[in-house]
Amino acid sequence: MSSKRFALFLTLMLPSSLALLACDELTVTITSPTEGAVLSTRCTPLDFSVVGSSGALKYRCAVDSQPEKSCTPGETLCVATDGAHKVKVTAQDARGQTGVGLTHFRVSTGQPAFNPPYGTLLAPSEGQCLSSAQLWQMFYTDEPVTTACRQDAEPYGPCHWTMDGVHRTRTPPESDTYEYLGYGLPLLANGPHSFSVRIENETGGVNETTINFTINAPVITVTVPANGSVIAGTSVTLTFSASLPPLSTGCSWENPLDQFSYPYSCKLDSGAPFTCSPGQVLSGLASGPHFLEISRRFAQNGAGMWGVSRVNFSTQSQ
Repeated sequence: MSSKRFALFLTLMLPSSLALLACDELTVTITSPTEGAVLSTRCTPLDFSVVGSSGALKYRCAVDSQPEKSCTPGETLCVATDGAHKVKVTAQDARGQTGVGLTHFRVSTGQPAFNPPYGTLLAPSEGQCLSSAQLWQMFYTDEPVTTACRQDAEPYGPCHWTMDGVHRTRTPPESDTYEYLGYGLPLLANGPHSFSVRIENETGGVNETTINFTINAPVITVTVPANGSVIAGTSVTLTFSASLPPLSTGCSWENPLDQFSYPYSCKLDSGAPFTCSPGQVLSGLASGPHFLEISRRFAQNGAGMWGVSRVNFSTQSQ
């Protein structure tokens, strides 16, 4: 009885085991669109090949989250929108062997867009009057882009992004959106200005946006050391003062200049900033060129106005 049971076990189980071992032995390779491809058209040939099959093959394809449908190598694959997409190809041969191929690609058919929630540049807004000689920008795009920035009529060049100056992107989990943050220009003279950002996507589509604004910041005038001057000796007595410039159209002063003001801050060459004041002596200067930056924050009803002045000078030992 034991031998009959053992023979029955072999008869019933062996074919099923062999069938399990034979599954998923097909290799499906998708050659178009290739993994990570960026396409400038929404329709492209769907090409793929299968290795390890026996007999006739059947194929089913699915684009993104759409249901699977019959397909054949070489047919045209179309998507309805720009952006990220994926296609899955499942092959099955006459013995029931199956295999799956998957590829991801991106479509970009036109200009990249400055998208909500920040569809245009921020801080400043169009036509705004600023009492600080700095600005920062934030915007979203719907795809990876390269960026270029310019101040006024200067040629486009690299943008100066946040903190470490590195162009960085972030993809929030709720959407396929790219965020760019950064300081555009560290110091601007008083008067009218424009700031432009140009973005270019991976297929050569270009878009740009420009804002116009006015800087009406306090002026720090440095008389000693004067810009470009040569100082005899290794010390210099700082002479400087702050004033309000004439008001530009659309600008206003809310408080006197010295109300709620902060101490002056000085920075010499590559050293750390330090508190300074008119009449202070900088001593022990090495012979040669030097750079001095003097800044001060002037509060305006809780909002900060910044005055900044920079001079280059040299010292000569006697």
